Amino acid sequence: MSSDSVVEFASWPASEAFKADRTLAHPALTILAGCKGAQKIYYGIQHEDQTTAKLIIIWDSLADHQALIDDKPLYATLGGLLGPVLAGEITLFHVKFAAVESIPAHLEAPITELATATIKDTSKSAELEAEFAKGAAVGLGSSGKVVEHEKQWLLVKGWQSIEEEHEAFRKGVTEATTLLTNLRQLVEPEIAHWQLTAFKV
Repeated sequence: MSSDSVVEFASWPASEAFKADRTLAHPALTILAGCKGAQKIYYGIQHEDQTTAKLIIIWDSLADHQALIDDKPLYATLGGLLGPVLAGEITLFHVKFAAVESIPAHLEAPITELATATIKDTSKSAELEAEFAKGAAVGLGSSGKVVEHEKQWLLVKGWQSIEEEHEAFRKGVTEATTLLTNLRQLVEPEIAHWQLTAFKV
């Protein structure tokens, strides 16, 4: 993975058909897997609401994803193939991770925590990134800046289970509790968990 790599995060309300059969996404994912620059693909449904679907693609560069969007015939075909899995609009954004090579391990864990952090005061961006770096140093996930939103970062952390996460914080790990306290002073967090599957052709 290069320094130009970005990670796409797409979400949508899952159709009942997709909830019942995740392989409905495979024709579309097969096309995506064949696109230039698409390194790895993951998909799944949110643990908490069992309704929100997620597609995550690690791209060699933002330009590679844009090339797919600009290929109107191929993009239209892709949209048609995605139709059966959708029960609403797709929203997406890209994240530039400082350590993108660490992301697959988090996404391939049994449970992946995704925490969107919206900073309260952009003048404290450097302070926020310093807190994220401290968290990464003690194994509390990898963070990256959302390309499309000046005030947002994303934190990604893989867990063996929801219970493992709860137990980690129940034990009162000093680094974790201090980090969370500091982060909550700086950001408005939105946290959800995902059971993701790596797509392979």
